[in-house]
Order: sequence, then structure tokens, then C-alpha cells
Amino acid sequence: MSSSDSNNLKRDRAIFTIASPVLYLIAKKKCSFPGKPLKPKEQFILVSNHLTETDLFIAYNIVHKHVYIVASEHLSRGNFLKKIEMRLLNPIYRAKGMTDIGSVKEMLRRIRNGGSLLLFPEGHRSADGVTMPTTPALGKLIKQSKCTLITMKITGGYFAEPRWAKTIRRGKISAGVVGTYSAEELKGMSAEEVARLVDRDIYEDAYERQRENPEKYTGERLAEGLENHLFLCPKCGRVSTLHTEDNRFFCDCGLRGIYDEYAWLHSSDESYQLPFDNVRDWTRWQEDEFNRRYDSGDIEFTDDNVKLYKITPDHVRTEIESGTLTGDKEGITIGGHRLLYSDMPSTAFMDRGNTLYFETPGNYWQLYGDGVCMLKYQLLWKRAKGEI
Repeated sequence: MSSSDSNNLKRDRAIFTIASPVLYLIAKKKCSFPGKPLKPKEQFILVSNHLTETDLFIAYNIVHKHVYIVASEHLSRGNFLKKIEMRLLNPIYRAKGMTDIGSVKEMLRRIRNGGSLLLFPEGHRSADGVTMPTTPALGKLIKQSKCTLITMKITGGYFAEPRWAKTIRRGKISAGVVGTYSAEELKGMSAEEVARLVDRDIYEDAYERQRENPEKYTGERLAEGLENHLFLCPKCGRVSTLHTEDNRFFCDCGLRGIYDEYAWLHSSDESYQLPFDNVRDWTRWQEDEFNRRYDSGDIEFTDDNVKLYKITPDHVRTEIESGTLTGDKEGITIGGHRLLYSDMPSTAFMDRGNTLYFETPGNYWQLYGDGVCMLKYQLLWKRAKGEI
């Protein structure tokens, strides 16, 4: 380890030691912690599902140790307080929606220099309350690190901070360690086996848990933002006709419903009964319906008032186009730009669901539209790539 790396690690640990009482307080106010926190003496990688904006603070309460986080590069462009927070945390930035070998190398470099890592392998918060599966690449990274693996699971966070929502709710959030695995234990496992071990430990289905042990999540405007994630109406089948206000959701066709304090959906349309009572099942239905329409012939989505940005390697964002976004089976079009899925190795939808990141050869892009459900454009990309 160079003297510069050693000094950086000492500085980052000192900042954590000074800030830790505040971090612990924030987390304890937010979350309950069954069991005692760990205080690992050896280097470790802490892996968790991702549900709230304060999962980092929750993780600090689990291990009571300094860790380096892997953060989305868009956080470097946040407000003043967010920029200060990122500067203090000294995170490893990773670009969403693109292949980023550099961030993996930086993770391994910080481990070699004596640091530990916190990873949220899903990359972003769950949109429907179900943990997304990891990839063998995560298992490979964990094995290469030759560190102890600690798995942690957060429950209740999806209902307190639904990713699609405009408001935060008050209700029970819990977190705790699921498993601790030494480097020696992991040595005899394949990268695929390590990834599946992580999947098993951090998997959470919020609605399954809510059905078995109901918890109340109180707040204001509970339904607002659903249109950021749900783009198909189950009654009329039309696209992007869902609207929300306060605790109510409704469609131009006359569909009416309520999102209640237990996160269940209820129809208030006397002529129509919803075929599902939760966001998870609506999500699954709309993906099945999307696939049916895709297979039956031409499919096209259109949204107005969308902006296309180009992002440079030093995180500067420049607006390139503004206007109508159209997506079909081959690619997306906005203004004079036609971008093909065949040129996009990966995508990631972010924020409340109204932002899509992706790369094409030599460029990194962001699409944003207030109230626009970018999930449907990602589904077009996934079908083109054979991922669904």
C-alpha cells in the first residue's frame, strides 16, 4: 500500500469515527435492529438488499465499522448537502446502465489497501418490493476479494419508502445479519454458488411478508407516483393513462382505486374489480401483457416532454434533446437522435422510475421525463436483448 493510500484510509476511518454517533442515531430512529451489531476484526464485504435512501446508515449500525460504499455516479451531481456527504464518504462511483470495469478494479484496489466494502447488488431500490437476483459477477468479486462475506437483510423499507412514490411513510423497518462466511468457506465455492448464496440470504418479498404479518405505514398522498411504475391499465389496456392524487389512482377509462395504509389496492369502481390487490402482482401482470403484445406484432410507446442528456466521464450532464420520446422493437427516438438497443449493453431505470440510463459506443446517456414511466422502454430493450 502506498503512503497516499494509507493516509486516505486513515482519513476516511477518522471521518467515520467522528460521524458515527450521528449515523447510528439516524439509523436507530429509522429502523429496529434485532440482535447485537457485529464488530468484525477482519476485512469484509457486507451485502444487502436495497429498499430505502438511508440503507447506508442502517448498514453502519449492523457492523459498527467503516466501509466504502459503491454509489451511483448521479449522486456526484446531487444538491449541496449530497455533494458534501459524498465527499466525506469517498465512495466508489459506478455508472448506472453501462459496463463499468473501472469501478470493479477500484473496489479490489481499496480491499487490497485494507478497506472493507458495502454492496447493494441490485444496483437500485426494488420497484415492486421483491429483491432482484444477483449475477455470477458478484460472486467472482467476492471470491477475488478473499474477504469475509456478511449478508444483511432489510424488511419493511419498501412500504416506508416505495421507490415510485412521492412521499415517505411511517412504519416498521427492521434489519439484521443473515449470515457470515469466511474466505476459507467461500474458497471451495464457484462464483455462481456464491451469488446464489447471496440471493438466498438477502431475498425479500415485501407483499408476502405483509400478507403474513400486516404492518401499517401511515403518511400523506400514498398513491401519488404509482404512474411512474405502472403503465398499463388492467381495465382498458391502454398505456400511460393512469393518474394519481392523494391516496387515489384512476384511469381515463373510469377505473378508480385506493392505495391504503397497509399498501393494498382496492377498487372503488363499482363496475370493475381489480384482478390484483398489490403493486407486485400488477407489475407481473403488466410484464406478461407487455410480452403478449410484443409477440403479437408491432409495439410502440410514446411520451412527451422528455429530455435526453449526455454525461461525460467527469460527471458533467449536458442536455442534448427535448421533446417526444418514441420506443419500438429496434430502439428509441428523440429529436434527431435514433439510438438502437443493439448498441446498448445495459440499461438502468432510476429515481422514481422516470429516469433511464444507458450507454452506446463512446457515449453515456440519461433520459428523464417527469411522470414518465421509463420501465416500458427498459422492457423493450430487455426483449430486444433476450433478457425476458
